[in-house]
Amino acid sequence: MRVITIGSALVDIFIRSEHFSKDRHGIVRIGEVGGKFDVDSFVIKTGGGASNTSVGFSRLGFEVAVIAETGHDEFAKMVIDDFKEEGVDTSLLIQEKKEETGGSVILVLEDGSRAVLVHRGASSMLDPKDINISEISEADWVHVSSLSGQLKTLKHIFATLHYHNVNVSWNPGSSDLKLIKTGELPVEDIHAKVLFLNNEEWEIIEDQQADIKNKIEQVVVTNGDKGGKVFLSNGMKMNYKALKVDATDNTGAGDAFVTGYITALLRGRSAEDAVGYGVKNSASVVKHFGAKQGLLKKLS
Repeated sequence: MRVITIGSALVDIFIRSEHFSKDRHGIVRIGEVGGKFDVDSFVIKTGGGASNTSVGFSRLGFEVAVIAETGHDEFAKMVIDDFKEEGVDTSLLIQEKKEETGGSVILVLEDGSRAVLVHRGASSMLDPKDINISEISEADWVHVSSLSGQLKTLKHIFATLHYHNVNVSWNPGSSDLKLIKTGELPVEDIHAKVLFLNNEEWEIIEDQQADIKNKIEQVVVTNGDKGGKVFLSNGMKMNYKALKVDATDNTGAGDAFVTGYITALLRGRSAEDAVGYGVKNSASVVKHFGAKQGLLKKLS
């Protein structure tokens, strides 16, 4: 089976230090201005929604290609080398010499929580012309991650895949959700079989929730280590629990869950089984730094 992921591919820099703390309001404290202090670890990994999920699907045995945009720089080379090592087809990647490959600096606290500084760069610039229609129309499944509010690109993808009757899942970012909230992207134009959001993102589109549950077959709302819930188009609601593990870093937990969930559906399994797959993959990822190291090669 061939899976194509669409979204961001970038570089993540993880910095962990005992000096990082958060107050009762959840605000992260780093240290005094002008100060210098040692950190416990400094790790560079590749990441981004399309990158993470493409590697996840590849490890689980699917033929995978990724559509994302990078610059033509050293970070892009890291991203591409990582794809090649993981067996992901890079022929659909877009590289622009005048753009910078996106990246983020992730400050990791001792309890695994984090604060993220993001430069989206080229990863936020996918245009409709960057989407290879002939390739995505022949895929068995297309997973779309955040497109940073690129309305024309989203509409183009949804309309094309709907016309060709291709299964689609979508994990939107906050900019994408604002398009739904304001009505710029009507719910009727979202042609997806599965929608993935976390609890906070679900609240952003509170006014559209009823329409979304009627339109989309499976709406998965995750809530970190508390578990989550799945709304099915037949009106059923399923609650689930997360596995209890000692978390090192929760980066990529959502993408790992997505990969596991969709894998179950591609294998013809039920939504209940899909949740189990997602929970296992997510629990494995949070034990490691980065979004990929803990991705499983086998799920059952």
